Amino acid sequence: MPMNTHVLLVTETWLTSGSFPTNWSQFHLYGSKVPGAFNRGSGGITAFVSPSCPFSVSQLPSYNAHTLSLKVGTLTVHCVYLPPPLSSDKVLSLLRSLPVTSDTILCGDFNARFGSLLGDTNANPRGTSLLPWLEESSLSILNESLAFGTPTFTTFRRQQEVHSIIDLFLTNIGEAALLHPQLVVESDLSLGSDHRLMVLTFEYVPPPDDTLGSGNSGGLAPRRQWKLSKLRKKRPLGLLRESFRSSVAPLVGSLSGLVSAPPGVCPDIDALNDSLNQCLYESLDSSIGVKSGRPGHWKKYWTQEIEDAARERDTMYSRWRWASRFAKVETWNLYQAAHRRFRSLVQAAKRRSWNQFCSDLEKDFSKATAAIKRIKRNKECSATYSHPDGPTASVNTMASHLASVYDGSLLNNASRPTAPQHLTLHPYCLCSLHSALSGRIHQLYGDMLKSFPIYKKGDVSDPANFRPISLTSVMRKLFEFSLMPALDEHSPALDVAQGGFRPQRSPLDQALCLHDLMHDYFLTHHHYPVVAFLDIK
Repeated sequence: MPMNTHVLLVTETWLTSGSFPTNWSQFHLYGSKVPGAFNRGSGGITAFVSPSCPFSVSQLPSYNAHTLSLKVGTLTVHCVYLPPPLSSDKVLSLLRSLPVTSDTILCGDFNARFGSLLGDTNANPRGTSLLPWLEESSLSILNESLAFGTPTFTTFRRQQEVHSIIDLFLTNIGEAALLHPQLVVESDLSLGSDHRLMVLTFEYVPPPDDTLGSGNSGGLAPRRQWKLSKLRKKRPLGLLRESFRSSVAPLVGSLSGLVSAPPGVCPDIDALNDSLNQCLYESLDSSIGVKSGRPGHWKKYWTQEIEDAARERDTMYSRWRWASRFAKVETWNLYQAAHRRFRSLVQAAKRRSWNQFCSDLEKDFSKATAAIKRIKRNKECSATYSHPDGPTASVNTMASHLASVYDGSLLNNASRPTAPQHLTLHPYCLCSLHSALSGRIHQLYGDMLKSFPIYKKGDVSDPANFRPISLTSVMRKLFEFSLMPALDEHSPALDVAQGGFRPQRSPLDQALCLHDLMHDYFLTHHHYPVVAFLDIK
């Protein structure tokens, strides 16, 4: 896979929950569990987004159970996996449910063969039934123009190698907007799959009359990292402080001038903030150095020996692919031996890594609780509100919904207390001055009144299914932290069976304590106890 790959789409992941261990961002269309198959799934699609991807990527609502839809910059990408058992009518119904707007790419495993149109040896009924849909949707098959006759699927049947073209790239982007396209079908990579890796690269130029309402054509800056562990030593820490003092000196001078002699026009606060951030960046770069991110294939158990074995396996696979006649038998045996050695090294390294992980959990209780929380968090799917037109449209739609909820239409009918408040200011007094007070109150509390949506349940495309949480909760937390020491001094100690918002009394700690009690009971009485759980309201 090229090192500059931005988005990687994988079909038939068999993943039913959770995510893969990688630092790439992931978007999942989970598969369905196979009954009696030891929790193995079928189907499933996953999109991996590189940390260096210069485009904003967001997941769109799933239009059916066989499609993962993404918004990559200004492009709409639908990745599909259409298994062979589906009928042609069902496949057409699924594809017609997808919104094929301008600048759309469809890709994936269609299991449709188009015969001579793509240079394939045969055609099947599914491919024949899709031709009218391609024409009415103005979609072209990139395999025809960029990889004609190149098979994407290879398998053995009756001791013979069989090829077919069933993994496709479809698009309605015109030639004027799709510049320098290349579609490479890798045939020399051993990926443990009958399907071949396909790499599509191109330059995209939006049409001149295209109005981008989403405003997300600009790239996102990659995350900057530094070697922060060096700050534990006195010399790098002193160097950082000295470098920051020299870098921030001009900014301090300009800020002092603004405070002593305020200008008539307020300065740009964002520009001042960027200047301060730049001083921090320069100081960190010069004192402790920049840290490069881990590669996408990085694993904790990956060693140089495994890397050499992987390269040897790929070399043997390439020799087998290009061997002829009787030499294929010998090169195939060499490839199988190299592949077995690679898998053996990987399995052994995984076992060592797992044993070390279990040993660390047994020695350190905090690591065990952190691991359990991480596993639980990875199994939870956090839904975010998204819009087909991009992040800007999502924000505008959610803002319109919240404005309709908090428009104040119900306040006029609400009952008001008749007694004066503790400040001796009656609510009617404040209502009379609402036009003059609103601006001042907004200046004081405006930042804390900003809300952000938290998903509750239901359709993620409906903004009403997101609960607005105000940043006033930050103030509540500050008050709680301020009062908690005094409350702890005068509050009685909690019983060992009680939980609460105190250190080592979280629900997870209580669950672990209950597990230990049940285990001790079993060791004493040689049978498990009967546990009853009561939800008292």
